[in-house]
Parts: sequence; structure tokens; C-alpha cells
Amino acid sequence: MSNRSASYPPFAGTPRLFLALGILLLSILATLPTHLLAQSGSLEVRVVDDTDRPLGSATVQVEGTTLGVFTGADGVARLSGVPAGDREILVRRPGHETRRIPVRVEDGRTIEVRVVLGEAPFQLEGIQVQVLRPDLRPDLRLDEREIQEANPQDVGDIFRSLPGLDAIRRGGLGMDPVVRGLRDTQVGAYVDGMRTLPGGPGGMDTSLSHVDPSAVRSVEVVKGPYALTWGAGNLSAVRIETQQVPPSGSRPFGGRTFLGYNANLGATETGLEITGAGSRSGYALSGAWRESGDYDSGGGVEVPGSFRSGEVRGRFAYRPTPASTFTVAGWHQAQRDIDYPGRPMDAEWFDTFNGSVRWEYAPAGGVLRGLDAMAYVYSVDHGMNNDAKPAPMRVATVSDVEMVGGRLSALVEPGRDWTWEVGGDGFTALHFAEARPRNPDMPRRLIWGDVRLTSLGLFTRAERPLGPFQAAGTVRLDVFRSEAESASPFFLANVTDELSSSEERLSAAATLSLPLDDAWSISVGAGSVVRPGDANERYSDRHASKRSQVGAEFMGDPSLRAERSNQLDLWVEARYPRWSGEFNLFVQRIDDHISIEATDLTPRAAPRVFRYVNGEASYRGAEAGASVRVTPSVVLSGAAAYLHGQEVSLDEPALGVSPRRADLALRWDPPGDRRFAQISTRMVARQDRIAGTRGEMETPGHTRVDLQAGHPFPGGFMVRVGVENLFDREYHNHLNAVDPFSRTPVPEPGRVAFARVSVSF
Repeated sequence: MSNRSASYPPFAGTPRLFLALGILLLSILATLPTHLLAQSGSLEVRVVDDTDRPLGSATVQVEGTTLGVFTGADGVARLSGVPAGDREILVRRPGHETRRIPVRVEDGRTIEVRVVLGEAPFQLEGIQVQVLRPDLRPDLRLDEREIQEANPQDVGDIFRSLPGLDAIRRGGLGMDPVVRGLRDTQVGAYVDGMRTLPGGPGGMDTSLSHVDPSAVRSVEVVKGPYALTWGAGNLSAVRIETQQVPPSGSRPFGGRTFLGYNANLGATETGLEITGAGSRSGYALSGAWRESGDYDSGGGVEVPGSFRSGEVRGRFAYRPTPASTFTVAGWHQAQRDIDYPGRPMDAEWFDTFNGSVRWEYAPAGGVLRGLDAMAYVYSVDHGMNNDAKPAPMRVATVSDVEMVGGRLSALVEPGRDWTWEVGGDGFTALHFAEARPRNPDMPRRLIWGDVRLTSLGLFTRAERPLGPFQAAGTVRLDVFRSEAESASPFFLANVTDELSSSEERLSAAATLSLPLDDAWSISVGAGSVVRPGDANERYSDRHASKRSQVGAEFMGDPSLRAERSNQLDLWVEARYPRWSGEFNLFVQRIDDHISIEATDLTPRAAPRVFRYVNGEASYRGAEAGASVRVTPSVVLSGAAAYLHGQEVSLDEPALGVSPRRADLALRWDPPGDRRFAQISTRMVARQDRIAGTRGEMETPGHTRVDLQAGHPFPGGFMVRVGVENLFDREYHNHLNAVDPFSRTPVPEPGRVAFARVSVSF
């Protein structure tokens, strides 16, 4: 075993400033007196259901201001620096009513408000998306409402709808989310609180692709190193929540069924969801089936994109007391016959299994505000082959990942104006992958042998007023270990025979948010976080990887140092009754960036072998968005994003940087009415800043226009129709994979007309 931390101290260089800042801020937060706030008051909003059970993860926003926050496990949201006077707070939570409550805020006083949200199951026809600010407060932008009526085939589709986010297409399923140029395991993926990893040896899948879009109720995105309490190694992070158990006292039986069809794709989807609750227990059950065929690109090119996917999931909750809840949940998803025109192999199957147990405790009073304990198991079995590819030799691969993990945290309130969270989390994941030639006379080839990755971490986070600011700081300590039982003779001879490593790393983040007046605010954030290499980056032996657009072979290196992301953010927001807007800038430096470079190693089948190496990279960018309510029923919204990335070590542009993009949408959406109609357009610029030495190709710009509408009918019916890519343009996203045999990028679907009917009961 080699300990890398001795050679690469976590406090060296630029990270020292961020770490010191986080530790200093935590100390200040713990000692600062609360009387420094002036000319404003505070709100303590307690959100409960009809049975007085606390509702966590509800959003509470002060209308006409930039102030907003999530409720904790105790159902309480605390907002400081609220301008004095008559205000209105907006409270909402998926599956519940949305309420507006008038309050009068008095200077220097804390106003307590109790809000009861009744159940409104399946009210939303899609997915709520929250892009969190650096201080992890919700960013409730009106233009994000278009996501609620999105028509995704895959969860990754959702990421293409928001500035700064994108996704990589390799086929009809398994789109890989990209956050400001970060991808793969650089972006931590969490499902219902569980850390998840892909199962494919070359990362053909993304763990979010193993959740049917119909099951997703909300998505939270953190653009940068601020999700330190979620888990380890989050250079950015995504967290999705699926169907929840209704509150106590709800109807014992209710649900929804839906049916959808997408022309061109030949895709159908259907599903059933059932929920119910009694005085102390509740349940949520669902099943979904989705299949798709090949599609036309809009230019007469037929693209292989077929797949079949089905899943079942269940969640059961028991509440022995009003303050505590035990939840048992699990799901199984089976995917079959997935075409990957952008990879050298297609997938025969994915089988995903999951199970979790969770205990949440939220006492009504006292210093302790909540406890959250969770344990889970997660596994993905995977098989691929190249039977439909023009390859010289027929081969199949099998792989799997088996994970066991958990999390424990406590939320305390030492004083009325500040909160403190402390906890720990960890997981261990066992990876296996090998290639099996179809010719029985040829031996099996080890891609990697029983690789175990282990991560254990402790964290603490505090938040409270700091004069006129709202301040937050987080510190996290992680221990990483990777080891492999075996490797191929080629790997041992050309890379290393040292197959294990371990290191300890410290991460930290700090944020300050300042209300400039009733409508404007400015936030700044700084963070430094580390990510160790995954199984593919450390142990692969000339195997394909999604790190590159082209079909190539890649060699891992167990001695790779963990990459460290150092980021600064500036976030300006405005909230008025008729319009809202935001603008944010960021700069990022990644030390020991895990990248790829060409080698002269002998390939197996591909033209070239690349090796994973450490280097340096830098990113900078800007994102902006605005929404204007032209009339009570009409909203005009727009967004734009710019990203620049550079591989400093290789002296060329970073690999996989999205081009400049602008979105514009006009939406008719009567208040209190579920009818809507929308026309939107996306304009994408040419991308000619490419990583040429690593096979990246230039892409031309394109414009796409979409239409969609929805109308409710008596009896709980909701009908949605739309047309994507209205003018049937042929184009491909710059990040899309390249067909390894034809050397052409995988195009997006041409014109797609869709219809979806759902019935709530």
C-alpha cells in the first residue's frame, strides 16, 4: 500500500486559503452575537401536513425578495435579514398544496409562522428542478417551470434545459449529465439520499439512467464544490428524489396512471403509481415500462437508438411517534437491448437493485432539531457485446458494481438565529469487469479484477447571520482507499504492480449572501474539494471509456492523485413581483486534474491507446437568466451560458466544453389553472475550441424550436402534446459521442411529436 498524502499534502498551495476561510468562518459563526442585524426581522416558518407532521424539503420564499430556503427534517425554515413591513411568503412542496401566506415583519423581531400544506398528490405532471446557489439555498426561477412539462426519455435529458448544464448522448438511453464542463464521476449522483455509481466498465451508463423519469419528483443541482454534506468527491453534485409516501391521515388509496407516445422514436411509455396512508403508516408503489426504436435524425439518417426498460419500486413508512419516521424502500430496474451508436459495443442488459432503511427524528423543541440515519445497498449487473458492430472480432463484456453505504447526521440549533449540522457518511463499492471472446478457444480478458473503492468522511456545517450577511461554512475530512485483487500481465508490465493506494484529504467551502434591498441580493462563494480516481481511471486495461468522444482504448493508473477543484462564485439576483433575474460568474482551477494523453502502447483493437494522467485545468464562465410576467397569464423567459475551459498541462482547450447557448421561451400559463402552452427556441453557437490531440471534433451551430401544450379534463385527466425540433433540423450536440467506426457524431432526433395522457384517482 502506498500513502500519497505524504507527497501531496492537502494544505499545499491555493487550497490553503479556502480551507482557512472555511475554518475561520465556522469559528466566527459560533461566537458572533445576534444583535448585529438591523433594519430587518427574521421569520421562523414551520411547515406541517394535515396531521401536524413536519414536512422537510419544502421551499419557503419571501415574495418580492431573493430570500428563500428549504425546510429541514423538523419542517422549520429560518430566514434572517427579511426587510421589515408587510410581506408574503410562498410555501410549496412536491405532492402538496402551494400556499401564499401574508406576514408582517417587524424590525429586530422573529416572527413565527405555522403553515399547513394539504396533500395534492400528482399535481405536477413532471419534475421540479432546483439549481442551488453556492449557499445551498433554492433558486426559484420562473423559467425553470418549463422543466415541469419536459418529455424526457432519460433523466439526463433534463440537464439540457438549464444554463450551465448539458448532457452527452451515446444512444437513446444513458445520457450523461455535465455540469459546467464536469462529467462522469466528477459530478456526484445521489438518488433518495444514496450515493450511486455507474455499472459499465467504460461508463456506458450513468447511475441516473437507472431511474425511470416518471418516478422522479425533484432534482437539485449544485454547480461547484458546495455539496460537502451530501457526500465525498463532489466537484459538482446532483440529487434526485423519487415518489414519496404521503403524510399521515391521507387517503388510504390513490394514485395515477399514464400513457405516452413519441413519434419518430417509436417510443411508448406507461406506468402506474399507487399511494396511501393511515394514522401511523403509509406506502408508495409504482411501476413503469418504456421502450424506444431507431430514429430519423432529420436529414434522412436512421440512427440506432432502441432500448427497453422496466422498473418497479416501493416505499413503506411507519411513524411510531409524531417526531420519528422509519422508511424502508427499494427498486429493481431491468434494461435490455440498448443501442449505443457512439460506442464500440451495445448493451445486452442492465439489472439494477437497491434497498435502503432510513430513520428520521425531528423533535418539536429543544436544541436538537433533527437526526437522520440511513443505510443502503446498491448494485448494477451489466453485459455488452459488439454483435451488431463492424468489428473484426466478436466479444462480450460483463461487469458489476456492488455498493454498501450509509449516512448519519444531526441538526442542532444552539441559538435562534443559527444552525449547526454535524455528521458522517461513507460507502464501499466492489467493481468487477472482464471481456469474453465469442470464440471459446480464446481466453477471457480481465478489464479489472475485484476493485474495491472505499470512502469515509466526517463533516460539519454552520449557518447564521453575520452582520448584514447570511453566512455558511462547511469543513469535511475524507479518507479514500482503492485496491485491486489482480490485474492483467500487460497492466503489471506497462503500468505498475502496486495495486492499492490510500489518502486523507480535507475539503472546505464558505459563502456569504447580502440583501442589497428588498429585491436585490449578491452572494459569493469559495470552495475546495477533492475527488479520487474511479475504477476505470485507476485499473482499466485498454478498455473504452466515456471520457473521450472517439472510440479508443484507455489504460488506468493506481497511483493517480486525487484531483482538487478550487472555485470562486459571484451570484447576483433580483426578485420583483413582475420579473426576476440572475447573473453568476465563476472561475475554477483543478489541480491534479485527471485527464488523458496519447501513448505508444500496443492497442488491442482501437487505433490508439490513451493513458489517464494528472495535470492542471482551468475553467471560467458566466450564466444569466430572466423572466418577465407580461400579463397575469403570459411569461417571457430567457437564459444564456458561456463556458471556457483550458487544459493547462497539455496547452490546449479542455475536452468537452459546451459552446455558447441562449434559450428563449414564451409561455401562457393562467394562474390557478393547469392549462398551459409554450413555444421555445434554443440557439447554440459553433464550437471550434477543441481538444484536437484527443480526437475532439468541431461542431457547427444550430437552432431548435419546440412547442408544447397541456389541458386538464374532468375526472383527473391531463393531456399533454408537443413537437420537439419543429423544423426537423439535423444537428448534434457538441458533447455527443462519435461513432467509432464511421467517425461521425451521433445526431439528435429530428422532428418528434409526442402525446401523454395521465389520470389521477
